[in-house]
Amino acid sequence: MPEIRHDPVTGSTVIISPERGFRPIAFSPDEYTHTVDTCPFCPGREERTPPEIMRVERNGKWIVRVVPNKFPAVVSKEHNEKFFRHKFYRGELATGYHEVVIETPDHFKDLADQSEEHLFEILRVYRERYRALIGKPGIRYVHIFRNWGKYAGASLPHPHTQILALRAIPEHIKRELEAMKRRKALCRVLDIEVRTKERLIMNESGFVAIAPFGSRFSYESWIVPSEHESSFGEASDERLKYLAKFLLKLLKSYRMELNGFSYNLIIHSIEDHDFHWHIEILPRLVGLAGFEVGTGYYINTVSPETAAEKLRKHLADL
Repeated sequence: MPEIRHDPVTGSTVIISPERGFRPIAFSPDEYTHTVDTCPFCPGREERTPPEIMRVERNGKWIVRVVPNKFPAVVSKEHNEKFFRHKFYRGELATGYHEVVIETPDHFKDLADQSEEHLFEILRVYRERYRALIGKPGIRYVHIFRNWGKYAGASLPHPHTQILALRAIPEHIKRELEAMKRRKALCRVLDIEVRTKERLIMNESGFVAIAPFGSRFSYESWIVPSEHESSFGEASDERLKYLAKFLLKLLKSYRMELNGFSYNLIIHSIEDHDFHWHIEILPRLVGLAGFEVGTGYYINTVSPETAAEKLRKHLADL
């Protein structure tokens, strides 16, 4: 069973999940080792996944599916059992929900290859699963994240997103919330970036894309609602249609600048009126090394000002 452990020296929280080690890994150092012929997410192999939670159909065929993760990092139990009795060490059963959104029947289509209509359907599924999971007893945080490419932690090449519903808000998200409560940090950042345009990438349809002042990764960007909105779950269909168009343009500009690249896409959202939900896009052009892992500091070789300028230029060509 997966466990949550709290390290008494570093203060870090980790999930110990041995079962995750049995998940299929389709990437070798140089190539895919799973092809369309063996992919468990391709049409015709639906029996290789756990039973569906949700699906979207078009012309009698599925275009998006949601299934429980076959190798979950957390397990769905109704209670959070304390099983470490040591005075010094703290830990508990890692409970919650872990789902997979299979975004398309097409093995090779990344988000940038989708139509606006299909991208809207993917975003709508994200929202529906967010609403369903955040409403479950004991769940306090729903983490929607997408790993694309072997350098971003993807284990299978077929386009998919994972959703983890947790019983505690992660410390990183708590720090964001504290900054927003205390200083309205993200709203102030938007005001500065829209006025100065130094790190502004896009501003249209009620969304703003910026290269954050303290970008951790080269070409990192955040997509933020231009007006304060606390929860991704409250986004209307109309807002998601605007977001689909916005996100598609931004991802195409990335492709023009970086060609094939690995990245993480992460949605940050909490059910707190002070929080300002946003999407982070984190290109993974190089791996984390000893300095980053050992200190918690990131070394970024492309300034956010340069990244924003280059992405803006590509947007002008779309």
